[in-house]
Amino acid sequence: MRTPTKKYALKHLQQRGIPVGTVLDVGVLHGTPELVDAFPGHHHVLFEPVREFYPFIARAYEYVEHTLVEVAVSDTTGTVTLSLATVIDGMDVSHARVAEAGKEGQREVAATTLDDYLAGNTTLAKPYLLKVDVDGHELSILKGARQSLADCSVIIVEVQLDNLKARTDFLIANGFQIYDVVDLCYYGGQLAQFDVVFVNVEAAKAAKANLYEDGPFDYSKWVTYEG
Repeated sequence: MRTPTKKYALKHLQQRGIPVGTVLDVGVLHGTPELVDAFPGHHHVLFEPVREFYPFIARAYEYVEHTLVEVAVSDTTGTVTLSLATVIDGMDVSHARVAEAGKEGQREVAATTLDDYLAGNTTLAKPYLLKVDVDGHELSILKGARQSLADCSVIIVEVQLDNLKARTDFLIANGFQIYDVVDLCYYGGQLAQFDVVFVNVEAAKAAKANLYEDGPFDYSKWVTYEG
């Protein structure tokens, strides 16, 4: 049965013919297995500024063509301050987010915009699948990719309830439409965060992958997810 996960969303996008040339994974942490499984033969560009995660990344991508870019991604190129924390026993760092300087547990790291990085790496195959999961800085990253968004066929963004509208509005205004909502997370029984899968409007048109575009309405294809 179709389930609301990245795994099945990616599989369905491939079945509908949405093209992907290169995977851009911003905030890779220890790795994104769903992207590795879906695109084992593609080049993965992994953006991760937290050095504690690098041994995990090396193991996760040992057999996958990849480039590890050891910088943060933001809306400006230069440096940013990361706030490091852990909420998982046994891990020195489980979360890192861009923050204002001046507090303990912080680290200054190099930063780039996606536009600047991609302008200097023009041999990467297009279109891109862009995944952004950086604990709150997602919109800044998207704003730093304004020139490159047209070259993305798929964008996957982590959202919380308080920033859902801003991130969705930005991507819709830049030529994307919602394709799926996946990986729902709850805290104390209440919806806390999830990933939204966006598809480039023109890519969806070219692949004839829009809703109800695969022929007359077929009620047998209508499924209500019940867990």
